[in-house]
Amino acid sequence: MERSRACSGAEGADSGLIYFGGSTQNSAAHNFVLAMKTNITLKLDADVLREARILAAEEGVSISGLLATTLEEIVRQRKGYDRSRRRAVARLRKGFDLGWTPPRSRDELHEQCKTLSAAAGVGYGKARHLSRP
Repeated sequence: MERSRACSGAEGADSGLIYFGGSTQNSAAHNFVLAMKTNITLKLDADVLREARILAAEEGVSISGLLATTLEEIVRQRKGYDRSRRRAVARLRKGFDLGWTPPRSRDELHEQCKTLSAAAGVGYGKARHLSRP
């Protein structure tokens, strides 16, 4: 299999993907996407490194594997949080129909208070105070 082309644009080098393909008649069926891993260097306190080695050994992985898994989980959680936040903000901007309409006049408001007080079994004056925001 030969290397056909590097990614560009939205699939660019920042995504860490390279496309490989052969020279067959149906090249779309023979394209593969490989995720490239990139090395990083960390400076850690000696005590933190010792604890990380112990933790990695307890989980049966390398320190690199432990850090990669942890960072992938953080990124996944952040993406999920951001997606949920965007949906919640969109719902808030749209608003909720609570079925409330403001009274057209002061008299209508007083009639509503009388109706509420009768339903609650309290005097009109107390119901009037209860209906204030």
